[in-house]
Amino acid sequence: MNGAGAAATDLPADELVRAARAGELVAVLDQLGRPAVQDWLGRAFGRTVRPLLGEHEDSADPYTAPRLVRVDDRDLEPVATLLAAEPCGVLLRSAAPLDDVATQLARWLAVELPGGEVALFRYFDPRVLRTFMAASRADERARFLGLADWIAVPAGGRWRGWRCAAPALPARASDRRLPVLQPHQVDAFAAVEPALLVEQVLTAVVAGDPALVESAGPGLLRRLVAGGIERARGHGLESVEDLAGFVAIQFEISPRFDDHPAIRAVLRDRRIAPDQRLERALKLPEEVWEQAEQRSAADPDAAVEGDDA
Repeated sequence: MNGAGAAATDLPADELVRAARAGELVAVLDQLGRPAVQDWLGRAFGRTVRPLLGEHEDSADPYTAPRLVRVDDRDLEPVATLLAAEPCGVLLRSAAPLDDVATQLARWLAVELPGGEVALFRYFDPRVLRTFMAASRADERARFLGLADWIAVPAGGRWRGWRCAAPALPARASDRRLPVLQPHQVDAFAAVEPALLVEQVLTAVVAGDPALVESAGPGLLRRLVAGGIERARGHGLESVEDLAGFVAIQFEISPRFDDHPAIRAVLRDRRIAPDQRLERALKLPEEVWEQAEQRSAADPDAAVEGDDA
């Protein structure tokens, strides 16, 4: 119904109400570092809730995975309020069984990029979804939407969405092939606001250490990740995998582990391709990394400062 590169269209409020009353309204909620979402899910007794678990190891953590929830009349207002307050999810309409919808959407938690790399895909962040859908052709949107009639995001008191004229057949649980993003879709994210990159890196880091959310708190954690990304880019690192690896080392060893002369020499070595520098640094002798950690312990300025807001 929307052409290639088309903007979303307004969805009347009563369309959401009709979908909820028909038992066909579904919310995809991001609970990672979202206390308000976690609180609502904790009180959602009797609701049909499914964790979205992808096949890729970084998208298969049941504790941090997004939640798929069937939204009825009683849930519509509180869920809409949650989604309007922060970019923590999207709504879609589907009459298909929730397990089938979960299978379809779980396939998209990790995607293959044109160069063959695997990346986490946070389509349930409205900012990511808007960029992706606007850059996709009608057939590409149909493959993504799968069993959904439409998918929508809040926009200044309204709901904006994309419709699917011909819902696809349900994805098979046995089909483990990753969806592939096309170059024009990937290029669309090049100019996306930095907050999206922070969320991608945060997701990857927390997948490796879920306890970070509790120990640091979501607000401070996002600020630390943003600072780590900026520091990593100073060494020429750009891929989400490398940025997440760099930030993870900051939490494990020291926020300024790269001040160690041997580590810095590798990360700044122009003879080494940027996407190989972190891997090469990790192969340095164990005593180098021990020294980096000891330097942090001896230097109070290297400690992580700040309280969660």
